[in-house]
Amino acid sequence: TNVLEGINLIEKQSKNIIVWKGSGLQVSDELQQQLDGLRDQKKSLEIQESQLNRWLKHMEDKLQQTTQANPKQMYMRHADILAEGKKEDTVLAIRGLQGTTLQVPDPDEGMTGEERRYEMFLRSERGAIDVYLISQLPDSSSIEHYEESSRGEPRPT
Repeated sequence: TNVLEGINLIEKQSKNIIVWKGSGLQVSDELQQQLDGLRDQKKSLEIQESQLNRWLKHMEDKLQQTTQANPKQMYMRHADILAEGKKEDTVLAIRGLQGTTLQVPDPDEGMTGEERRYEMFLRSERGAIDVYLISQLPDSSSIEHYEESSRGEPRPT
């Protein structure tokens, strides 16, 4: 404490009471104004973050209430899903029980040049996982449903 007192960072008022005086460094008015502006901006952003967190929590609560109140009405139509993406996008719909996990490794990891490898790993300890390819289908097409057999091979159902 003697060293800090010697460079005017603290002031001893009594044996056990010490008052912080500050950095002791002098900064220009321009730098001080910048610092004050950044402090004000930080405070403003913290207020915005707090408000967004409250809104997010409110929306999550409302979604939970709606889901529990109307479980049979929670669905999306094929056209609704396709309206959100571009024609060249690949869209997969996945339906699994609670606890189903999805892992998507970085497609560039371990690849060289322009190569990319897209992989997706799904795992469920509780039951089957349904994966559907959502795409623009010609009018003459139909959608087939496949399940994995006990040997790991897909079979139509």
